[in-house]
Amino acid sequence: MKKLEALFAGIAAPCCNPADGCACSDPERVLRVYAYRPAGMLPAMTEDQRTACLDEIGSVEGYERADWVGSTDAQLAGGVLSAWQDYCRDLGMF
Repeated sequence: MKKLEALFAGIAAPCCNPADGCACSDPERVLRVYAYRPAGMLPAMTEDQRTACLDEIGSVEGYERADWVGSTDAQLAGGVLSAWQDYCRDLGMF
């Protein structure tokens, strides 16, 4: 996650629910925009950002980095968010 924090730092991304405040970290907020908002709201991910996303996905049990190579930015961002959710579920967080 530290690598994603550095690579997505400074990118302005609207909060998922601004009326209620935002509990998302900066990288999560950026990934949510890539995954769920119309294409073009953010610039295309750089190769370093894509690599960090692939690394993050590959670090979660049950996810294969290779399965996500060639994904669109939206698919890749959604993959990271899904991997994080499964990781938290595996830890019994919900």
